[in-house]
Amino acid sequence: MPPGFCFKQLYFATPLKYLIRYPLFTVYDIMPYYQTWEEFARAAEKLYLTDPMKVRVVLKYRHCDGNLCLKVTDDAVCLQYKTDQAQDVKKIEKLHGKLMRLMVSKESHSGAMETD
Repeated sequence: MPPGFCFKQLYFATPLKYLIRYPLFTVYDIMPYYQTWEEFARAAEKLYLTDPMKVRVVLKYRHCDGNLCLKVTDDAVCLQYKTDQAQDVKKIEKLHGKLMRLMVSKESHSGAMETD
């Protein structure tokens, strides 16, 4: 989408054939944050192992709120976890390192996550 794009403009100013191509709600509007770390970590690993070439990992820290957000997405599924606890930083760092090791390894990814 171009910068400054608004779905309201799309809805009222374009023909119906374009509405089918660009729905009013995106995946990011309806994906909630995971409540437990273990559930999120399992889902993120599973998502990465399904298609490693499409998965992106975004780590964002907001100092004003004290929140650390981790998002793992492949444009079809978006997994999000948010925390303000300092003890969760080590868990996030461990998962992030595990995913980075998988991304640079040359061997098969099938059994790599189960061994850790």
